[in-house]
Amino acid sequence: MLDFGDLTPIPPQTSVTQTSILLSQALDAGLTDILPLLHRQHLFQQFPDTLSLCADYKNAVYDGEREPLNIDCKILQFDQISSSKLPAESKRLAQQSLYIQADEALSKRVSQPKHTWRRNFIKNKSQDWSWPNHEFQILDRRDNATYQQCLEEHQQTQLAFQHVQKQIKQFANEHQLTLPDDSKQVDSTLQTYADNKPNIIDSLPAQLRAKSPEEEIHLYRFSNNGKWKLSLVPLSAETQNPLYHHDTLLHLLAWAVFNGLLGKATRILIADKANLTPIKTAVSLAQQLLRSSLTEQTRVGTDAATNKSPNIDHLILIANLEQNEEAINNNPEGLQLSSLHNDPLNYANRGESLLYSIDGLFHTTNGEWQTIQTKGKTAPLTLLQHLSSWWPKNKIAPSLLSWCPSDAHGPLISQRLENLYTDVNTHYLKNTHGDYFILIADNLYKLIWQPEGVDITPLNTTQLEPIINKSKSHFLVSKLDRQLDPKQFLNTLLNCQKKDTLNLIIEPGKTTLSVHFIDEFGNLISQQNIKLSPQTALVHFQYFLKNIQQHKPELSLRYFKIEPTQTPSKPWKLTAISPPTSLEKQSYLPVIIDMASAANNADCTISCGPKLFSGQANDKSTFEQITAFILSLRKSNIPYPLYINEIRFNEPQEVSTMDYLIQKLRFEKHLNID
Repeated sequence: MLDFGDLTPIPPQTSVTQTSILLSQALDAGLTDILPLLHRQHLFQQFPDTLSLCADYKNAVYDGEREPLNIDCKILQFDQISSSKLPAESKRLAQQSLYIQADEALSKRVSQPKHTWRRNFIKNKSQDWSWPNHEFQILDRRDNATYQQCLEEHQQTQLAFQHVQKQIKQFANEHQLTLPDDSKQVDSTLQTYADNKPNIIDSLPAQLRAKSPEEEIHLYRFSNNGKWKLSLVPLSAETQNPLYHHDTLLHLLAWAVFNGLLGKATRILIADKANLTPIKTAVSLAQQLLRSSLTEQTRVGTDAATNKSPNIDHLILIANLEQNEEAINNNPEGLQLSSLHNDPLNYANRGESLLYSIDGLFHTTNGEWQTIQTKGKTAPLTLLQHLSSWWPKNKIAPSLLSWCPSDAHGPLISQRLENLYTDVNTHYLKNTHGDYFILIADNLYKLIWQPEGVDITPLNTTQLEPIINKSKSHFLVSKLDRQLDPKQFLNTLLNCQKKDTLNLIIEPGKTTLSVHFIDEFGNLISQQNIKLSPQTALVHFQYFLKNIQQHKPELSLRYFKIEPTQTPSKPWKLTAISPPTSLEKQSYLPVIIDMASAANNADCTISCGPKLFSGQANDKSTFEQITAFILSLRKSNIPYPLYINEIRFNEPQEVSTMDYLIQKLRFEKHLNID
């Protein structure tokens, strides 16, 4: 036999890198993969006086070893750990890991073992460990383990993993080595398992979750403001420690499902001193969760591995999980409502909101399940405000399941919540700058996009017109809740909003027409009952808008026509039209106004053809003079309209496009004679 000596030692940097990779792969495996990691930890402690497994192998063969398993790599690692300076707890974990990898259940009787030699070997080896019988039994039922057993293994192995990670960092620091990227991921995963954040559903690693659900679980709430408690044995007092507790029932049951305690055959025993959650509701909620993607038990997602900001990829919303305590106190016999108004957010003639609480459960792309609870009149808005920070830009909305346990209004509330979520989510993801208007319990609210999420602003009016006419000084794409605009007319107009663009939309009527303007900021203003033909109106307004464009050359002009359709799902048709190529001959008196400013009382000069009138822009006597002049021009009793062709301001750079339009409409209202 020729012996060429020991192998070349592994370079310290390579050893650190390999061990870090090995640790990142073993974090979720529990006892299965801990043996080689403990061996690496031992080598770090012995450096540079480390003895390779190759040397142990050759020495054993030279000394006459004839049992193949005694020179197996895992056995050689185990023997080095057994004689190392590692603590007794680590050596105990090494024994358990070796036993599991042998895959021989010694606590079970086997008449004809598949591998007799392997079974006899691990049986002889384990006799040196002095294990009690129940330890074999515990390890042999890992494939059918309950939560308690999985939890104990997780706690023991995570502590060992932390010690290995600490050893890696200490060794790297002593020898001025570079920690690999895997080390950051290991830190993050270890911290995730150590954290106890109230809104995150904590869980064991996927490979260590309970394989067998419990036969029964007990749920308790001992007071109105108390936490929900989950126990595997009956509790008689609030001071007793449960297995798990949380403020919300959704989080508690989701935790039980996610960790494998609650299955389809598990009995649920409930005692709720608050009497706000019927037993039927709690059982139905559990059934909803067992049918959801929560049972897939995913943990670490792709975003966690790539350090990307996580997003929501699945969402469950539960409306009115508990009964409305305030309504019960005010009406002990129960809330009975009937209404001609079918909107759950503005129900009955009193304008009440039937949606008084929302419990949300959502899954993120980094593998976490989280819960959120919102209560009160603005519960749906607070929910949207929270979720907006998770919405990915330029992506479709995550899948949504909505459920409300109410027999009378449940489907209506669920559908309303689902539609609202989808509407706001779509609007938010489509538009970088935007706002959204909604009426809840006869109060108008505005959601406005901010760099860090969404702001909720209550408005002091329920009148939409002054809000959407002139409320923005920078570009925002506005949208109205469907219940605010049931015929979808305003939202169809608002579809024309575009930055640095003036939009003119003509709406032909039977005898008159209406004209709608959307300025460069997205503000909408309308003029009704215009007594001009569509073509004449188009020529007139093109002339007026082009004069504005002279002072604001960055603005572009667009023209549309809006007409009703016979399609209920899309009741309005918006068509782009070309501007007139040549000016039509004017059939009305041209009017030009010069104003000192955009104020209603500004000094102004009004030119009606060859005639000039001067005064303040809100002076009734000036309008009376113009009215008398127009009457003197009439050759018949047929009235003709008076429209402003052009408005000129002394300082046009200080005036917005909407100021031009508002002053035009205001003057025409005063000057036209019915």
